[in-house]
Amino acid sequence: MAKGTKTLNSAIQVDDSKNMFFVINPTEPADADIGPGQWVFWLDASTPPGTIKIKSRNGAVVVSGDVASLSVV
Repeated sequence: MAKGTKTLNSAIQVDDSKNMFFVINPTEPADADIGPGQWVFWLDASTPPGTIKIKSRNGAVVVSGDVASLSVV
């Protein structure tokens, strides 16, 4: 890793230029696999855009939807 690069949570990296890199799941997680207050993104390359699933802080509500805008660089 470049000097100054930090690893947070093993799936997120931030480089010296403040660019953030993270791994996106390729499949939808089960509601039970998401902890209270968590946001989970996944990307199925065959059906863009990406999708997000959010569980409420108390764990009682799970909502999901498409990411409004997604571009490949």
